[in-house]
Amino acid sequence: MKIKTLQIMLVLVTVLCAVGIIAGLGSDGMKVDNFRPPAWLKAMSGLAGGPRLSAPDLTANGVSLQEPLVLPGGRTRQFNVARADDEVRRVAFLVTGSSHGALNIRYTPNSGQRLKGKSVDPQNWPNEEKGDPSFVVYSGGGKFVFTNAGPGSIKIRLED
Repeated sequence: MKIKTLQIMLVLVTVLCAVGIIAGLGSDGMKVDNFRPPAWLKAMSGLAGGPRLSAPDLTANGVSLQEPLVLPGGRTRQFNVARADDEVRRVAFLVTGSSHGALNIRYTPNSGQRLKGKSVDPQNWPNEEKGDPSFVVYSGGGKFVFTNAGPGSIKIRLED
């Protein structure tokens, strides 16, 4: 490909991105708090983010996660994460209910796991990131602990 053609394509892509951003920011329907990426964008993130954790990978007493998980106020549920061949997997949860702000989630990898030579650390939500809870899950499995510290029930399901 000639360098001139490449330069023209880059300028065109830049202009289209700028138009899309301006159109998105200018519309009243797009709010940062309730933004849900389109399906094509989610599919692209799947290519870069590794495979997703599925409901059968999360078990409590040998039973797979039943969606949605209803977690009453003041309750805690623990799920074991199955081991996998993939070095990392990802999982995101969608949370609804009146006690949404009182939910705490902790992922603790099984001991001795390493990623690129470094030991892996537990992850917590809420954390400094905004939005629904998402985690990187390591090949050796681990445990998820969901705690509802609020008075009302919360429904938790895996993001599609």
